Amino acid sequence: MHTHNQYREAILGVDLGQSQHPTALALLLNIDQTLSRHAWRDGTESTTKHWLLAFAEILPLGTSYTQIAQTIVTKLANLRRLHPIITIRTVADATGLGAPVLELIQKEIVHYQSTNRQGVGRLEGILFTSGTAVTTTHHNTLPIDLFHVPKLTLLNSLATAIENNLLQVPAKLPHAATLLAQLQSLEIHHRENAQPQIKINRQGDPESIAHADLVMALSMATWRMTTLYPNGTRPSIHGPGQLPLL
Repeated sequence: MHTHNQYREAILGVDLGQSQHPTALALLLNIDQTLSRHAWRDGTESTTKHWLLAFAEILPLGTSYTQIAQTIVTKLANLRRLHPIITIRTVADATGLGAPVLELIQKEIVHYQSTNRQGVGRLEGILFTSGTAVTTTHHNTLPIDLFHVPKLTLLNSLATAIENNLLQVPAKLPHAATLLAQLQSLEIHHRENAQPQIKINRQGDPESIAHADLVMALSMATWRMTTLYPNGTRPSIHGPGQLPLL
């Protein structure tokens, strides 16, 4: 049996850390997969769609924002070499100190493009909000779209992808265990006459689950993928409880 993959889109989610928690990266690939008895496709096989978590990484605490920007572009450049024609997007946390970091990332992207005459995709920002509305604005000086998205909406897109078997996570993926621990630690509490509240259950190892960095990076990538390729829009979170597990 031969596997034929068509890579449609790559989205890198970046949850920017500050002094108390690290930066996390999560790369999601949108793949059309066809299984064939031949080394070619004859048009009779069925094709399945899934979103593959290609890599997840937690950068060391204290990594400078300049180093973070350089690391991001290095990852994107490696991806471009592997998949020369795939569409690439980076969605980075633009909340608080994330705003000036977007400028550093964009500067590194422009430098890479001018040096290598090859692009590494589009940069976008996500600002975490409360409430339920999703809005879009533009950066004051850079060609960057800014999406204002409630954290619960981001998490809900990840939960829906998991429930609908859209998301695939390789068992041997580095940090897979940390990602699972962070998913298990997140709880959604509904309050009367108020917006649901996101809490972290810290009964486990607080060093591995605090702030749920990987979950937020993956949630950003998943939410953006959902906006580009709508699939599985059924509401996922019902009352208090934990997000679905991988």
